[in-house]
Amino acid sequence: MSGTSVIDNLIGIVGQDDVLTESGLKGLGYDRPIIVVRPFAEEQVSEILKLAAIESLAVIPRGSGTKMQLGNNPERADIILSTKKLCRIIEHASSDLTVTSESGVTIGELNDELAKESQFVPIDCPEMELSTIGGVISTNASGSLRLRYGTARELLIGLRIVKSDGTVFKGGSKVVKNVAGYDMPKLYVGSLGTLGLVTEATFRLYPVPEYSENCVASFDSAENCSEAISSLLRSDLALSALDRVDQNLMKLAAENCGLDIKGGNSCLAARVMNVEKAVKTQIAEVSSVCGSNGGNCSVVKENEEAALWDIFREFTRLNET
Repeated sequence: MSGTSVIDNLIGIVGQDDVLTESGLKGLGYDRPIIVVRPFAEEQVSEILKLAAIESLAVIPRGSGTKMQLGNNPERADIILSTKKLCRIIEHASSDLTVTSESGVTIGELNDELAKESQFVPIDCPEMELSTIGGVISTNASGSLRLRYGTARELLIGLRIVKSDGTVFKGGSKVVKNVAGYDMPKLYVGSLGTLGLVTEATFRLYPVPEYSENCVASFDSAENCSEAISSLLRSDLALSALDRVDQNLMKLAAENCGLDIKGGNSCLAARVMNVEKAVKTQIAEVSSVCGSNGGNCSVVKENEEAALWDIFREFTRLNET
């Protein structure tokens, strides 16, 4: 089948407006035309992949493109299958603490909707406002909150995938207590789209914590910082996040968040989210542990923490130059 016929068939599946031809894909260096197709239903994804299988065309799934730098560059790219129009939040079962969403919804959009019921999916990956559900699953993206809640792999309880031959795989369920059979959806987490294209996912949710505080500390030696981290991890403290932070990054955070952090070649940041009394008690213990290991500590209040963790989460983008 000719390239023109392929385009005609794709137009027949999704319509004229959702089949585009690009001269190349930024960052991948292709100098020949690539077909970009934007389905808005799982059935269309299936038909596109069936067509690609018949014509031996290479298909690259793409959400917002925030993680396209991962893995090796593809040897071929005939069709870019965009998930931008797979953008519906299908079901939010607030009483069951689950949500089901199409793969083109971003983490930011999802949490904005869940916040109406004081719930959230605790995936704080870089570029949350752009990172799509499909991309997060395909890369097992996560952030600092993985210490308390785990990565996308632990939060995922159900999945719909369209495989390369166009067949649809469904695994897991829309309930948290689902223990029957093999947990097949986990196989697709981190597969970088090589096993199929995610069309729909179901996550377990958590209530938005009542209160949050943070402790940042700098140390004169890497050994003291390491010992403080080990002590915190061995303790009974219910930490939500604990990151070892580069001193230059901590300096940037201090300047932007008004922190009184003096020098030191090793730094850490700890976060506790719970009811206010428990948070204050545990942050005091974090400060004590850091102080006993020679740390210079500063407590970050709830109203200042967003800027702090934004800097830590986005450090790769901030340091692109």
